[in-house]
Amino acid sequence: MAGVGGTGNSSKNREIVVRFQDAGSKPSVALILAALKACSKSRNEKLGREIHAAARESGFMANSFVASSLIDMYAKCGRMADASSVFHGMEIHSIVSWNSLILGYAENHQPERALHLYDRMLREESLAPNHVTDLAALKACVVLAREEDAQIIHGQPVKMKTLEIVMRIHSRAARAGSSGQEELHIFLANFLVDVYSRCGSAGDSRRVFDAIQHRSVVSWTSMILGYADNHRGELGLELFEEMRRAGCSQNQVTFIAALKACSSMAERDPGALVHGKLVKLQALETGMSLHSRAQAAGLCKDSVVANTLIDMYAKCGSMEDSRRVFDAMPRKCVISWTGMIMGYALNGDGEVALEFVRQMDDHHCQSNYVTVLAAIKACVSLAENEAGTMILGRMVKTSSLEIGRTLHRQARENGHEKEIFVANALIDMYSKCGSLEDAFKMFWSIRRRDSVSWSSIIQACADNGEDEQALHLFSTIQREKRVVSPAIFVAALKSCGNLGALERGRTLELEITNAGLARNPMVANSLVGVYGRCGSTADAQRVFDSLPPQCRDLVTWNALVDAYGRHGDTAQVMSMFHAMQHSHDRTLWPNSVTFLLALSACCHAGLVDEGKTLLAAMIQENRVIPSIKHYTCVIDLLGRANRLEEAVELVERLPFEADAVIWTCLMDAAHKFGDDGVGRRAFDAVAKLEARSATYVMMSNIVGAAAQEP
Repeated sequence: MAGVGGTGNSSKNREIVVRFQDAGSKPSVALILAALKACSKSRNEKLGREIHAAARESGFMANSFVASSLIDMYAKCGRMADASSVFHGMEIHSIVSWNSLILGYAENHQPERALHLYDRMLREESLAPNHVTDLAALKACVVLAREEDAQIIHGQPVKMKTLEIVMRIHSRAARAGSSGQEELHIFLANFLVDVYSRCGSAGDSRRVFDAIQHRSVVSWTSMILGYADNHRGELGLELFEEMRRAGCSQNQVTFIAALKACSSMAERDPGALVHGKLVKLQALETGMSLHSRAQAAGLCKDSVVANTLIDMYAKCGSMEDSRRVFDAMPRKCVISWTGMIMGYALNGDGEVALEFVRQMDDHHCQSNYVTVLAAIKACVSLAENEAGTMILGRMVKTSSLEIGRTLHRQARENGHEKEIFVANALIDMYSKCGSLEDAFKMFWSIRRRDSVSWSSIIQACADNGEDEQALHLFSTIQREKRVVSPAIFVAALKSCGNLGALERGRTLELEITNAGLARNPMVANSLVGVYGRCGSTADAQRVFDSLPPQCRDLVTWNALVDAYGRHGDTAQVMSMFHAMQHSHDRTLWPNSVTFLLALSACCHAGLVDEGKTLLAAMIQENRVIPSIKHYTCVIDLLGRANRLEEAVELVERLPFEADAVIWTCLMDAAHKFGDDGVGRRAFDAVAKLEARSATYVMMSNIVGAAAQEP
């Protein structure tokens, strides 16, 4: 007879198994129950079946405790057909047997069956669900919510189908209680806080939380994490402070929830450029304070806390702090390495990220598919910074492409290529490297393509100048009656904008409205953008106005500013810019993109003083550090206005070395206004930067024009 296998074995479990084996053909009910419990813990299906046979031979199957334990054992072993067979073979179902089967379906990713069984139990007048039944049904809802696509309600993603089921379970549990909701069992109440958050309803989570009279650390932590997961990190951090004032002890899980809330806050923080890197200063300051307190409490030795700190600092844009936490860890796991790789990749340091991939391999740390994803994103980061080479009319990032193909080959050898997340990331990576052929090969190799696969390949076509093909793929999705996700609509809209296809854009808007996605921020922002690129500021403004204020984010405003800028309506651009600048909502304050759009409008309209004022306001009033693009815009503006001395002075004050674009702007202005001195200086600078031979032709023109001056 087999012994107990798997993990989590204990000497007590082994002793029980030995006793069962020694009992031969006459085990007692108590011994069978104990042995089944040991099998459930160790997931030992083989021994469990032997115990089942012994129970049947001994006539113990009529015992509801034995039958319920068998259901639990089979469920823990992932054998739901056997668990269901035992359940349906029972003459009388106990509450324990119902609960075991419902929980089994939930834990084996069959939420619909679990909830169907829960509803069936409700119809059985002889037996009412208890708190354990409700908990099992809510666990099924967690699985259901994970699989459901969210709808945008008041600007927030909500899992409506699952939410309605959770509300029904909650209502039933509250009615069953002696005094309503406040009498809900504490475990059930805490789980409701969590599952409402997973459905996207932080408001319902908070109502359950507020009704709990004696909150445990789990209650507080679940609510803080709920706010973090629902992009309301500020509220989560406020609750973290309220918890401290209430005198409730905060453990490592609470600090993890607070750090995730800080990461959530960083997503909404517009940030500022510091030494050329985007840093979320407010979120970073909060995160550092949390780090200091966790360290004082001795919690930073916990690997999960340390890994969460790595992720938080990366989200805030401070990889230096992530690196300090990483270096201080005595033991680094795959999550630690992956966090660093992903952090550097998302912060634009692809080379450093890939160096960490190599170091991870040197330390013999086994990677997983998330590590592969991070490495692929690092390759994308490299491609974004690579100049590229024009091959057959398409810009190809040859160096990044070679690295990407190597990563792909390694993913295939390690079996990670079959993961849909990895396959989709590879499509995006090949697209960013300029190899649409490789992107399509990856796409067609996926057996079960999901909505991300389709949106990735359509986006790849749009990014690589194959807009008609992108729209053809979109039509294929519609013909096959597939669900069109927001990301697919966004990709198709980009192609409409690239083609200037206004009517196609309007047709897509109608389809978006019919799909109930008109208020999806990502889709709405793309609609505003496509109308702007198609030259219809009226349509762009109409879409903008149709969105409730809470659905308009910084991207929405920037999209409309860009629309008016493309149309040459400088007055409207500046009007919107000033409205954003004086907004009470800090998340709508102008960021580096807004300033660049406003400066471009000033440049086209020749508003020199306004442009200079904007550049000064970036640093002094908005804490946005200008990039080389902002300075280029102002230098070009000064040059166009024949204020070349001011332009040169600004070049001399640059916090970084001027590039060929800046010097070429000055050469162009010097040529236009016949300034030989500025022209020669610009020429020398461009020559040092290995400019193209066309630069010498321009220099000849400048000298010729200067020679003709009287």
